[in-house]
Amino acid sequence: MRDVTELYMDGEHFKVRLSERDIPDAVIERLRHFNIAEWTLRTAEVREDRGKFVNSTWEVEEEGIRYWVSVGLGNYITTIVKKDSSGVEKCIRSGDYYDFVEQVNRERMDADIAGIT
Repeated sequence: MRDVTELYMDGEHFKVRLSERDIPDAVIERLRHFNIAEWTLRTAEVREDRGKFVNSTWEVEEEGIRYWVSVGLGNYITTIVKKDSSGVEKCIRSGDYYDFVEQVNRERMDADIAGIT
C-alpha cells in the first residue's frame, strides 16, 4: 500500500455503506487521493493457509470523527464505517455460542500443547 494513491470505490457493498452512513465529502476526497501518510493502519488480514493478503483496514480522523475503511485485493474499498465505539459492547461474553467457541478453542489449544510435548 506504500505506493498506492488510487483506491477503487465502485464495489456495490461499498456504495451501499457509503450512502447508509452519511460519510462526509472530505473523507471521500481523501480516499480519492489516498495518501498513506494521512492514514493509520489498524488491521491487516492474510489467509492462514497460504499467508496471502486478504485486506487491510485504515483509519483517518475528520472533524473529530474516526473513519475506518477496509481495502481488499486490487485496492478496492470493501466498506467504510464511522468508528464511534470500541466495539466491545457487541462482543458475545456469555451464552451458548460463547460456550461453544470457548470449548472449540480449548480443544485446539490442548491439541497444540499435546503436539509440542
